[in-house]
Amino acid sequence: MNAAFQPPESGAIKFLTGSLAGKTYRITKPITTIGRESTNDIVVKGDQRVSRSHARIIWQNGSWSIEKLSPQNMMTVNRVPVQQATIADGNTIGLGEDTTFLFQVRAQAQAATPTPPIVPLYQQQASSPQHVVQPQQQYPATPPKYPMNPPAQHYAAQPTPIPPPQYPMAQSAQQYAVTPPQQQYPVAPPAQQYQPAPSQQYPAYHTAGLAGRPDETQIAEPGTTGVPSIEVSSNIFGSKQSYPLTKNIITIGRDTSNDIVIRDGGIVSNHHIQISREGNQFVLIHPHPDKPRTLNGLLYQGRKIRGDEPFRHALVRGDIFRIGDENGTLITLAYNDGTGTQQEMLAPVQPIKLGAPELTIGRAAGNTVVLNHPQVSAHHARLVREGGTYRILDMNSTNHVYVNSELTTSHLLKLGDEIRIGPYKLVFEANQLTQYDESNFIRIDALNLKKTGNNNYVLLNDLSFTIPPRKFVALVGGSGAGKSTLMDALNGLRPAQAGKVLYNGKDYYHNLASFSSQLGYVPQDDIVHRDLTVERALYYAAKLRLPSDFTSAQIKQRINEVLEDVEMSGRRKLLVKKLSGGQRKRVSIALELLANPSLFFLDEPTSGLDPGL
Repeated sequence: MNAAFQPPESGAIKFLTGSLAGKTYRITKPITTIGRESTNDIVVKGDQRVSRSHARIIWQNGSWSIEKLSPQNMMTVNRVPVQQATIADGNTIGLGEDTTFLFQVRAQAQAATPTPPIVPLYQQQASSPQHVVQPQQQYPATPPKYPMNPPAQHYAAQPTPIPPPQYPMAQSAQQYAVTPPQQQYPVAPPAQQYQPAPSQQYPAYHTAGLAGRPDETQIAEPGTTGVPSIEVSSNIFGSKQSYPLTKNIITIGRDTSNDIVIRDGGIVSNHHIQISREGNQFVLIHPHPDKPRTLNGLLYQGRKIRGDEPFRHALVRGDIFRIGDENGTLITLAYNDGTGTQQEMLAPVQPIKLGAPELTIGRAAGNTVVLNHPQVSAHHARLVREGGTYRILDMNSTNHVYVNSELTTSHLLKLGDEIRIGPYKLVFEANQLTQYDESNFIRIDALNLKKTGNNNYVLLNDLSFTIPPRKFVALVGGSGAGKSTLMDALNGLRPAQAGKVLYNGKDYYHNLASFSSQLGYVPQDDIVHRDLTVERALYYAAKLRLPSDFTSAQIKQRINEVLEDVEMSGRRKLLVKKLSGGQRKRVSIALELLANPSLFFLDEPTSGLDPGL
């Protein structure tokens, strides 16, 4: 790297929490150190869990990265513990227990005028021996929508004068000092907190945390820029609004004195909940600390939290809370941790009014509650009023009824009970069932998965990650890298020895039966009988996998649908052994699609498969 420091992207860090909260520092060196010691470029005081020399940010080979300088140091990137990691615009980095900052990047503006000459360091004015300040940019007279930061300052020490080197440089509205070849990077002065000039101070428009000039950076939505947010929506009014969590204490309620005001006709209490920043995380508190109770409480992961029930929860990405009444109105609060990834879609919710002496649930159109899915029997279950509640009865269904993850044929329901029928979750409340259609909305969380083989050979080494709903994820690696081992840990075929796999927040290893009908799995080897025709092989599979009350016409229709999905309709009469390897793989996939699984696992799915599928 011949230039003193000329990355194509200008970096900065904005502290969100800790002793430096609210301060922004420009990256002025290829290596920037962070720690408690005063010799660091950025000095963090007040957090004893930040070590004297904690971490460093590096620009190398066209990308930014961060690494901690000692194994015992605590460091996270987007809440995931790391030793070192590549970082990008909008990533949130945590140091110690109480210090977090947002990493920001913006590309250097392309100038419309010819490139200014490169000024060698030895020709710069002696009055500025420690740093070279770039000339101010001309900004539009009209203030931008969001507050913007002006150009960075670039630091370099004066070397011994030598003839100026000749290097090509892309057009840029800024000019950089270039050091001669073979020179070591000089030690620059510590990074300084940026203070804009009076002419560049704009009104405090609301911003989600990014900085940049209006001609080069478009401000992203809250929740995608490293700033956590809460999205509030209503199933009645159709409104949806995202609120960035930029304060240490955020109150939510109907009263106008709250930070987030929800006017809903009386469902939400005047002061319903509070969200408080505690260290590097936000904590939801119910009821509001100043109030003894709320009117309608909360719903969280199928659990009904009473209005007078104290409840504290450290928020994690994907958390969904709901506030509802007996009339079916639901206010949804969805937490986004601001890591920059797309916010997950929420499972459709439908309130079902209770009150009749008996309600039937099933796939057939004549039921009180119709759940139209291949995993649901035509007449799956019924609810019968008993005293002040209801009893649920399984009507000899194929895929059974589960209450609170337990298989049951008869269960007297209590407030907050979670009923699972196929891919549907029904939460029992006093006067209604709240139906969640999770057929296409299962989120997988892998937490600290570990597994060893013979001679303590490490197969899974403390893996943690999240797969949002409706995502296509590929596990890529060499032969023997552990791809199948990891996939089988996720689908439960060969569970990990330590750690957890959560499906929509539920421990999958302890709830295998209630989720088993929602999984499809295609192994490496073909799973189709080779001496049957394609159509007949699918027919027998359908008889095993679909509810027993599926008629022959319904089975035929389902076979037609999956054959069309894999583009094998024209080969339905061929024997499986007459098919090519890729065609047999398509039939294996079609077999698993019969039950319309919510999750689909494929091991070596492209082996023998043509790219047209």
